[in-house]
Amino acid sequence: MDPEAMRQCMSFGFSDKSKIAIGQYGNGFKTGTMRLGADVIVFSRHLNNMILTQSIGLLSYTFLMQTQHDRIVVPMVDYKFDSTGNLEILNDKEHFESNLSVLLRWSPYLSEAKLLEQAYMSILYLRIPESFRIILRGQVVKLHNIADELRYTEFILYRPHSGCSEEAITVTTIGFVKEAPEVNIHGFNVYHKNRLILPFWQVVNYSNSRGKGVVGILRADYLEPTHNKQDFEKSSLFQKLGLRLKQMTWDYWDNHCHLIGYCERRTGVPAASLNKRKTHGSIELHKMKRQAIEENFTVAGCDQNVLTTAFPTDQTVDREVIKLIQMNKKLLKQCLELEKAEKELNLKVTQLRSKIQKAQREYNRLLEVQSLELWEEKGGV
Repeated sequence: MDPEAMRQCMSFGFSDKSKIAIGQYGNGFKTGTMRLGADVIVFSRHLNNMILTQSIGLLSYTFLMQTQHDRIVVPMVDYKFDSTGNLEILNDKEHFESNLSVLLRWSPYLSEAKLLEQAYMSILYLRIPESFRIILRGQVVKLHNIADELRYTEFILYRPHSGCSEEAITVTTIGFVKEAPEVNIHGFNVYHKNRLILPFWQVVNYSNSRGKGVVGILRADYLEPTHNKQDFEKSSLFQKLGLRLKQMTWDYWDNHCHLIGYCERRTGVPAASLNKRKTHGSIELHKMKRQAIEENFTVAGCDQNVLTTAFPTDQTVDREVIKLIQMNKKLLKQCLELEKAEKELNLKVTQLRSKIQKAQREYNRLLEVQSLELWEEKGGV
């Protein structure tokens, strides 16, 4: 869609269809997306008369409710590609900057560059198999692990209830986004069996900035996603997880907010009690990490170059675990490289066999031609 068609599509009540056609009221796209999720961001490009434009629009129920708008506001930004492939702003500067600031504040993108990269696809999966590719506009989407960019990272073990299966035990990676406290992004990316279900699930409505910039990543394979993979079924386990993540956010903020420039908060938790809880959690977390190594997978967010831990009481053991994880990653990488080399060699073998067969056919043909010429020279009948 060009910028005008995009604006018409995202406005309520506009329709250029006949009275008997589907879509005559001009509300289907808007109400349909709101049924699937509270917020939708639309990207569109249009080429006409050798002019390429790009438009980005945000339809956000969260934005409208939290800013208490009494009318529907749909911020949009429009670009045009010049002859060198660079982007030019189509809106006037003040209008563009106002809409862009709203887009960046109420979407998962932290900068205009990230917005133009459409980074959502890069976080859709925790891991991508070697044989799997996501291709967008002819380019392979590179996997992006948000946990790699978090600051002051901690890993927190959570059991939904006593007596639960090992599958229900989750390790949450939590930390500050690198742009904190300047950005309003916060929440948890919740994955189910490697696939992102809830992006930036906001479990707290922060007041006085409490919880601002805190982001977490976790796998919740024990929950049941909805049929459209946009949410989880509202079970008691899901409600308990939400409450635990809410408390986790506040606990993390209270103990770390001074690291990003806020005044240190006094939690009132006795030091002995806190150390006891951390030590117990440390033992459980080490078990989970070792299990991850043995089963050749990593818990959500732990696949980083440098791992930090919330449990300083057992640093020696944790260093050994980190060393094993890094060694496992190195061996896995070598294995993948060898598999790739094997595939390339097999392909070369196939190509060489094809060339040999082709050369053999050509050789046989030349022999036949030569025999025919000799036969004609001898005056064959």
